[in-house]
Amino acid sequence: MVSVGRLVGLVVIFIFFAGCTPFFGAKTVMYGCVRVPVALPGIDGDLEVGNDFPFPHAVVEIRGENGERWETVTDGQGKYQIEGVESQPFLLYARRGRMVVAQGVSLLSSKETRDLGVANCYTTAQVAIFEAASSLYEEAVYFRDIPHFTPSSALVTFVREAFLRQENPLEDPRVKEEAHRLIDVWFAQ
Repeated sequence: MVSVGRLVGLVVIFIFFAGCTPFFGAKTVMYGCVRVPVALPGIDGDLEVGNDFPFPHAVVEIRGENGERWETVTDGQGKYQIEGVESQPFLLYARRGRMVVAQGVSLLSSKETRDLGVANCYTTAQVAIFEAASSLYEEAVYFRDIPHFTPSSALVTFVREAFLRQENPLEDPRVKEEAHRLIDVWFAQ
């Protein structure tokens, strides 16, 4: 026979873990928007340059810090939604042609639905810093650190210029050089 004290203890443990589950691997629905500083070619092939245009029909790949991957596609307005993503820090890459927009997300919230905001030049510059730091100090930076990186205005400008050339800013030599320069300054011994 189980004593009342033991039964109460089991119930308390169950309630504790049931209440904490959202923090430990809960699945969630995430949505956001991907924007670039250039309107992609239309039917006439012309580009329109400005500050903020949707990144439509891009493949969005989410890479979890523990190695899991999820994928979806942005709609005509650059918006996306993905379900079943485990609540953890992750990297988001939106690709269309040679262009890549990136964002690092640190999930500290246990919300069932999460607005990830906008992935753009600034968030891509943050990911460029992360990639530079990871190549130099493999175990020193994590996905959850990315939103805390403050890119220089030069780095954001180089990312924007790569977008205007319709290229992947994460492979641009000036973007890489500036990101490495920032890491050298921040991690200098």
